[in-house]
Amino acid sequence: MNVFLIFLFSGMLRFNKLYVSGSHFFKSREIKKILSIRKGTPYNLLYLRNREKRIIEFYRGYGFFDARVYEKKVEFKKDRVNITLGIDEGKRYRIDTIKISPRKVVEETGILKHKNYRNKPFSYDILSEIEDYILKYYSNSGYPFVTLQDSIIPDKIRKTVDIQIEVNTQDKYFIDSIIVRKRKGVRESLVRRVLLIRKGELFSRGKILKSLREINALGIYEGTTYTIEKSSDSTVHIIISVIPAKSRFIRLSGGFNVPEEFNGIIRIGHDNIFGNAQKLTLQYEFLRKIKIPLRRRVEVYYTEPLFLNTRVSMQVHPFYVRDYEINNELYGFDISLSRRIGDNSVIRMFTGWKNVTFGKEEQGISNSAIITYTANRTNNFFFPTRGVKYTIKLQQTGGLLGGDYSFRRVYFSQSFYHSKEGYVLALQSSFMYQWPFGSSYFIPLDEKFRIGGDGSLRGVQRDYIMTDGGILLNAEIRRKITSWFGMTIFVDNFYVLTGIHDFIETPGLGLRFYTPAGPIRLDFSSPTFNLKDVHINIAIGEMF
Repeated sequence: MNVFLIFLFSGMLRFNKLYVSGSHFFKSREIKKILSIRKGTPYNLLYLRNREKRIIEFYRGYGFFDARVYEKKVEFKKDRVNITLGIDEGKRYRIDTIKISPRKVVEETGILKHKNYRNKPFSYDILSEIEDYILKYYSNSGYPFVTLQDSIIPDKIRKTVDIQIEVNTQDKYFIDSIIVRKRKGVRESLVRRVLLIRKGELFSRGKILKSLREINALGIYEGTTYTIEKSSDSTVHIIISVIPAKSRFIRLSGGFNVPEEFNGIIRIGHDNIFGNAQKLTLQYEFLRKIKIPLRRRVEVYYTEPLFLNTRVSMQVHPFYVRDYEINNELYGFDISLSRRIGDNSVIRMFTGWKNVTFGKEEQGISNSAIITYTANRTNNFFFPTRGVKYTIKLQQTGGLLGGDYSFRRVYFSQSFYHSKEGYVLALQSSFMYQWPFGSSYFIPLDEKFRIGGDGSLRGVQRDYIMTDGGILLNAEIRRKITSWFGMTIFVDNFYVLTGIHDFIETPGLGLRFYTPAGPIRLDFSSPTFNLKDVHINIAIGEMF
């Protein structure tokens, strides 16, 4: 009778409070998220029953095959309903056997040799891991139409699970033709130059995906997709669709070191100026107080992404810098060759010439050779929450290269990201050191490592330290509270290795305002135990 009355008046009642009791493996907020019931929404018994079934399926996905959900307590207050859901999780089942048929799949892929899944707690993640491995192996070995059918058989007495996977590989296929479907602004010959697949090759989904990444790496296309069409019993057509992006651009960025200084960058350029993905960018950067200029920099970047019809990228970079604070003026250029290694790494070699005017003692010419290696193994290039990235840089100036100064430089930086329960731990460590050699007894001031301000030590003024060596450590705990707002606590440290050894620590608090253009960052920081000297930095994007 009570159930009938609840059902009858369910459209007239509204949810007030929802409690979860008995959930141990998952937190209550995770269960409430599945229920998706907000305060004030109309009470609907059928909807609630449906959500309870989703909770049971959620538990089954992690091996709790005996889990059940029930209304432990239901309270009515006028037109409001308070519900306490009881959860009996039961025991988590473990994997007993994994049977993959036909047997040759196990022998060919070696899937069960790499990992021992027996007696591990069951979860759909493990099942997906096994199936993804099988699909990846066969789709890269000429089988584009692999299908899998799995069965999960729980043993209620032993509290174990048997997994059965049936694999249908069908036949091997070769590439009959590669068709490029293009729109206006897409040059087919350019797309084909970067493809890694060829007509007559065995089908490989991995090589196709790498080809799409090579196309996207040109930086002139908005998106690329592919489809497969059978052309015979043993061949397929690969159809690649390319959508061009806008080539001309004007980009503005900047920041503040409140209340005294602000900086800005203006970029004007074209990403496909000659039709083969060549890029030309004019960049103007300034740093100033309200009425006083501090520094300005003018640069031109020209990039040839397929230099001499190879996968090596060449960049020419002339520049001019005027630093009013130290009465410094310099101009020069550098030429670099870079090559991507795999999907996440780049090696780059530079050679550069620079003429410096700085009084009578430190003016002169510097000739440099630089090699850098960067690797980014994070889950998101712009806003990482997991993974690691690092940079190694070796430089020699002068010596056999000639010029007025001779010194060597070593730089290494590593960033680490880890997320858990909505929090992101971000760590960065940087080691920098340089030393003169040969006939040089010092390193020019414009070549010093500059530490201080946004990008290094946020709690001190810009260029607070100019040194030949040090260790920079940055640590942040980031938390996104709502879709548009978040907070960060951080600490920046620097240890001076040359001259007078010193250690500086600047903790702080940051606010984040999330926008389509990226997070607006507002950081408050000061040296330890000196809250009267607070520095405020405003910028777009995280510092690292």
